[in-house]
Amino acid sequence: MTYNFIKSVPIKKILYLSFFLLIFSQIFIHNAFDDWENKYRTFSVPAQNVPGGDARNIQKTAFCHSQGYAYYSDNECYKNSTIITDFYPDSQATPKYNYPPIVAKVYEFFNNYSEDFFQKFWFFNTLILIITILVYSYKFNYLLFPFIAFSPVTLLAIERGNIDAITFSILFLPLVLTASVFLHIIFIGFATTIKLFPIVSYLALYKKNFTDIKKKSVALILILPLIVYSVLSIQEYTKSTSYGFGAAFGLFSLKNAPFFSNHLLLSYLGIILYLLFTFILVFSISRNKHLIKPLILNIKKIKKSQLNILLISLIIYSSVFMVFTNWGYRFIFLIPAFLILSNFKDIISRISFGLIFIILWIPWMPYGWSFFNLLNYALFPWIIIIFIFSYKYHFFDQK
Repeated sequence: MTYNFIKSVPIKKILYLSFFLLIFSQIFIHNAFDDWENKYRTFSVPAQNVPGGDARNIQKTAFCHSQGYAYYSDNECYKNSTIITDFYPDSQATPKYNYPPIVAKVYEFFNNYSEDFFQKFWFFNTLILIITILVYSYKFNYLLFPFIAFSPVTLLAIERGNIDAITFSILFLPLVLTASVFLHIIFIGFATTIKLFPIVSYLALYKKNFTDIKKKSVALILILPLIVYSVLSIQEYTKSTSYGFGAAFGLFSLKNAPFFSNHLLLSYLGIILYLLFTFILVFSISRNKHLIKPLILNIKKIKKSQLNILLISLIIYSSVFMVFTNWGYRFIFLIPAFLILSNFKDIISRISFGLIFIILWIPWMPYGWSFFNLLNYALFPWIIIIFIFSYKYHFFDQK
């Protein structure tokens, strides 16, 4: 019996993943804050002058709220950066708090605003992201783990300490570890309270013939108060968000391109022409049976749980591309789709997989982060095609 168990364990897969996890840990987790700027710049990540820079506003906001200041107020406590500058004298001013209140509340719960505690927070953010990528790689295509983990896009999320990493894990780990639709709805809700955009994931659970209505309704009722609490502050935290072009992506990021800095109307014309081109491309390919039939066959072959993961990954990417100007680390939400599509053999999936792979690594090139942005425009139409036919099968045909 023991022999059969050992024989059934994919030793080669475990050794491969363990090897690259060990290398990753030695470089980016062990003594993580030692010479962090050079460490990340070696991997083409534009490191900030203070580690975990994106999460520093959580640390400071939680501290100032504990002193009686409002989360989004412009106050002297927040301007006083001594909890950071005592350790990093050259640090710049911390950007305004741009998360829902619950994020700072959770940090404040521990009542510890020290550098040591912040580093533990950063460590947890990093570890849960890498564990999630590891689990998904083990499940779908273990060979891709190092190409995802060491990519500049993933490392950007880690270096910044951005809680897109925690959000990603809260959203996707339950989807691969349990078949419970009740838990899926609960954890999608938790992810939504941290970052609002995962709310579109609920569309992936909607079908023509609703099942488990009672479970879904109870789960939604339980999580709805937290979602509403975060939504009520949306105007406050969205107006504090910064935007860019390099190391960013999204339909409206074109407005921030250097060429369009003094030609705003021209940028809108470019966006309109792009949308027209995308519509024509998607419409034309969708009517080409020789291209679409192999895609549909691949979609029909995967399990229901995998289809749900694929849909959620695709719908999040599509929606954030259309609505927001996103910093590059948000591209990690396409990783589950990337891993699933790696097993598809049709031409549309191959093109999408290839583009995602290139986008993950293009920052290594000179001006790479600008190419990262532009290639997302090339990727979006193909993602839309896969999403349309995946959702059509999920909504109408899946038993």
